[in-house]
Amino acid sequence: MAKPGKGKRFDARPHKRTRAITWSEDELLDGKVVRAHVLLIQTRGCSWSKSSGGCKMCGYSQDSYPGVDDSLIEAQFASGMEKYKGEPVVKIFNSGSFLDPAEIGADVRQLIVSKIAECGARRLIVESRPEFVTSEAVADLTGFDGMKVWVAMGLESSSDLVRERCVAKGFSFADFKKAADLLADLGVGCKTYLLLKPPYLTEREGVADALSSIADSAEISGEVSVNPMNVQAWTEVEMLWKRREYRTPWLWSVVEVLKVGSTKTDARLISAPTAGGKPRGAHNCGECDERVLKAISKFSLSGDVSMLDGLDCACKDEWKAAMELGDLAFSTVDAKRFHNW
Repeated sequence: MAKPGKGKRFDARPHKRTRAITWSEDELLDGKVVRAHVLLIQTRGCSWSKSSGGCKMCGYSQDSYPGVDDSLIEAQFASGMEKYKGEPVVKIFNSGSFLDPAEIGADVRQLIVSKIAECGARRLIVESRPEFVTSEAVADLTGFDGMKVWVAMGLESSSDLVRERCVAKGFSFADFKKAADLLADLGVGCKTYLLLKPPYLTEREGVADALSSIADSAEISGEVSVNPMNVQAWTEVEMLWKRREYRTPWLWSVVEVLKVGSTKTDARLISAPTAGGKPRGAHNCGECDERVLKAISKFSLSGDVSMLDGLDCACKDEWKAAMELGDLAFSTVDAKRFHNW
C-alpha cells in the first residue's frame, strides 16, 4: 500500500471490530475521586461526517466502519463489560452520537443503558450531537434507580461565527441550548465540550473564545470540559499543522482558561488534554509540560484552583509574547517551527 502523500489515495479505514476497546481512569463523583470504566465502541460513523464532511478537527470517522450493525455493537458492548469491575462511573464513546438511531439502534441503546444500570453503576456518560437529543431518545436514558445518565455534547464555541467558520459544526448555539434544556427538563445531566483554539484563531483569540464560551454555557451545563485542540489524522487541522500554519495551544493557555474560567461558572470545569505535551497536542517547551499537565489533572479531579498556582517556566514569557503578537501578525502560523525547519 502506498504511503500517504505519495500521490495515491491512502485507505485508512480500520477493520471491523468485534470487541470494544476499554480502559479505566479516575473520575469525580459526588465530590470523591472514583474509577470509571470506559468503553470505545466502533459504529457505522457520525451522520454529520457522512452527510457534510464533518468537523474540521475531527478524525474519529476514521475509526468507524460502514458494515457495523446493531448485533455487532451489542457484541462489542458485551465484550467491554466483561472487564467491568464495579466502577461507579461508566463512559461510552463511539464515532459520533450515542442517540443517533442511524448509528446505534434504539433497541440496542435501551439494552446498553439498562444493562449498565443493572450492574450497579451510579453514573453513565454518553455523547451526542444536539439534533439527536429528542424526547423519545432521552426517554431511554431515564427511569433507573440509583443511576443518572449524562449526555456530553460538543458545543466547541458559543460563538456561531467561530463554530461555523472555524469548526464547521453544523448547528447553532440556540440548537445546543434547546437540547440542553430538554435534558434538564427530563432529569438528564448535560456536559459541554469546548474546543480551545480552533483553527484560524490566534492564541489570544482562542483563550478569549473559550472564556466567553464558559460564561455563556454556565447556566445550561453541569460540567464543562475544555478540550485543547489535538491534531488528528486526515483532517483540515492536520493539513494546516503540517504546513506549519497552525500551532496547537500552549498548556499555559489551558491553565489561564481554567483559572479565569472557574470564576465565570458554578459548573464543574475540567480539562484532559489529549496528546498533552506532544507536538500534536497542547504543549509548552517540553521541560515543564509534565509538571503542568499533572497540575491540570489535579485541578480537574478536585476543582481546587490552587492546584494551578506556582507554575512557572522560562517558556512562559514566550507564551505571553505569542498572546500579544499573534493578533499584530494577523496569523496563526507556528513561527518557531518555521524557524527550526
